[in-house]
Amino acid sequence: MSCDSTQDLAHEDHEPGCAIFWADHQTKGRGRQGHTWHDDAGKDLSLTFKVEGLALANSAVLAAAIPVATLLVIEQTSGLRVALKWPNDLMVTGRKLAGILIDTAGTPPTHHVGIGVNVNRTGFPPELRGSATSLALLTGREYDREDLLVQLAVGIEEALVELERGRTDRLASVFRDRLGLLGKRVVLTLGGEERSGRLSAIDLAEVVLDSGEPVPLGVVQKLVQG
Repeated sequence: MSCDSTQDLAHEDHEPGCAIFWADHQTKGRGRQGHTWHDDAGKDLSLTFKVEGLALANSAVLAAAIPVATLLVIEQTSGLRVALKWPNDLMVTGRKLAGILIDTAGTPPTHHVGIGVNVNRTGFPPELRGSATSLALLTGREYDREDLLVQLAVGIEEALVELERGRTDRLASVFRDRLGLLGKRVVLTLGGEERSGRLSAIDLAEVVLDSGEPVPLGVVQKLVQG
């Protein structure tokens, strides 16, 4: 089964309640800032979780928590160590393995959590060959995509329950570790403006440079070592 985008399917669903939208292939898969997400039909995992009724004091923490939850599931499934590249990329050996796109709309808010994972593909178009990878390429074996989808659903639900209960320590600890930038000189971009300094603190909600001024993590468009 194919569709334009699982994010679009989720946005078009007006039935109440949470849901999962999954396709074997997206013809117009969406990434952040208008970028395209490429998948290999029948080999990769492209899905969107529609999440309603989430009681969070600050829903901006989802931007960090969801990638962490996804990362942990992939690590547990594959045995790989996965790195985070802010804001939404999961990386192994410097190449992109998965991406996350979160759209939020309405009052009370509905969150559409789009996740794309390169699972069983062994080839990429020329423009991606130097920057992308897959679970199959990294581990030399194929994966059951339905099982991975179920594991992602369980892992993300556990993370959301933690967030609703105000328990952020586990997710924040993994986030800091896999981002790998704490204590290093970084450049962050927000609203077209760049700020640089040593990263002295970061959690699911804020980033703090050595200047001491906290910046909401949700408005940081890019955070790199520099």
